[in-house]
Amino acid sequence: MTTQLKSDTARVNGAKSQCPKTAEGRAKFSRNAVKHGLSSRNPLVLESENDDDFQALHNNQIEIHQPATPAEQDLVGQMVQGIQ
Repeated sequence: MTTQLKSDTARVNGAKSQCPKTAEGRAKFSRNAVKHGLSSRNPLVLESENDDDFQALHNNQIEIHQPATPAEQDLVGQMVQGIQ
């Protein structure tokens, strides 16, 4: 059972919250708990990178290696993604 002192302390501490006030701050704050990009829209390309550059690299490697089977396509994909 929660004591009145604990309730009062929690209420006081909650009032000190410094949550972001702007839309930009909230968007940045929402990514604080992200540990990996596996569930993101495009887990291979970071925000600081360019989707078109990544796709061009992938297409270039497909042209060079010309994978003929799904397994070979996976290998080229892993190579481009940097997965070991």
